[in-house]
This record gives sequence, C-alpha cells and structure tokens, in this order.
Amino acid sequence: MATRRRSGSAFYCYCPVCIAGGGRTGISVKKSANGRYLVDQNNTPFLITGDSPQALIVNLSTNDAQMFFTDRATNGFNTVWINLLCNWYTGGRADGSTFDGISRLQHS
Repeated sequence: MATRRRSGSAFYCYCPVCIAGGGRTGISVKKSANGRYLVDQNNTPFLITGDSPQALIVNLSTNDAQMFFTDRATNGFNTVWINLLCNWYTGGRADGSTFDGISRLQHS
C-alpha cells in the first residue's frame, strides 16, 4: 500500500515494493482478518524483510538495479522501500534527474 504525504506544495509517494525471493513471485499482501499482521494471497503470514535503497531509482542504471534486486532476493530480502521522486534532500540530484541525465519531467 502506497502512502501519500503532503509537504509544502509537493506530494511524496512512498511505495514498499515486494521483490521475488524464496521461490515466491508475484506476492500480494493484505492485512490479516484481525488487522494485526500481513498475509499473502493464501492467508499465510508474511514477514517483511526489507531494505531501503531510497534513491536507487535515480542513482543506478536498469542493469545495476536488476543486479541489486537479485542480490537482495538471494540474501533473503523480500521488500524494498524506494522513493519514486528524488531530489538533493533524498539522495538524488538537485534537478531530480537520473544518473544519466533523464529529467523526471521528460516523456518517452
């Protein structure tokens, strides 16, 4: 579940993202019937084992990011916390561009 927070005139979206691991792919989680923990699509409790490479989206190439996610899954991590928009105060560049100069305002 994404969380949106208003700060000044900007909205920030924080999205925990599940990554493949332990032979399980396409994991969908929801709150348990009693609302105290997360369960997967089979109602099996789901323990979040996460990492927070928050500015990853602007600091790595696609290939480097894939290598990072593979390494995290191999080491038992099943969730990452990534900032979708980054700027100087979140570990990115002042103009919000990626490492290879793509502006967040450009369209393909």
